[in-house]
Amino acid sequence: MRLFIAANLTDNVYEMLDDLTQSFSSSIGSHNVKWVRPSGIHLTLKFLGDTPEHAIIQIQHVMDEISHGIGAFPISIQGVGCFPNCKSPRVIWVGVKETQGILQDLQLRLENGLTNLNFPREKRTYHPHLTLGRVRRHVGNADRRAIGEKLNHFGQTDIETQFVNEISLIRSDLKPSGAVYTHLYSSSLNHENLDLEK
Repeated sequence: MRLFIAANLTDNVYEMLDDLTQSFSSSIGSHNVKWVRPSGIHLTLKFLGDTPEHAIIQIQHVMDEISHGIGAFPISIQGVGCFPNCKSPRVIWVGVKETQGILQDLQLRLENGLTNLNFPREKRTYHPHLTLGRVRRHVGNADRRAIGEKLNHFGQTDIETQFVNEISLIRSDLKPSGAVYTHLYSSSLNHENLDLEK
């Protein structure tokens, strides 16, 4: 099973992302960019990849353990950007900002806990974001720059604010029509926030 763990997003956020994606699609088009369906947008905390079914219970235990002591916390969905940059974009995303360090702490706890189950540690620094689209491989440098210039007009626009109150284990089944997502398990963040000072 192809699995990942993500933080919840609210219906309001999905509606705003749908509006934003439609706006980008109207401005940039779909010939050069494959836009992600709103239902396929996730705030991913950890990609697990192909995982044996017998490991699911252990993963659930890690999720419950690292969620203990962390209460619901606010995040802001704001700003548009590109990986690796907007001069030569490959991935188009919306940023996720969380000022108290709780999201980073939650992701680090998850990373550490899953390392004990032999899931490899992510080498790159965690950069919370929501992927809106991927520039198609055939697109040349001039067209990539043009896409980036249009995205720069949106800048650091505030889109929505919400509370993260649970994390979920999700299965992704790749189909010719696109990925199909199934929620397998959720851990609630319903405790008092811990002192995050180290």
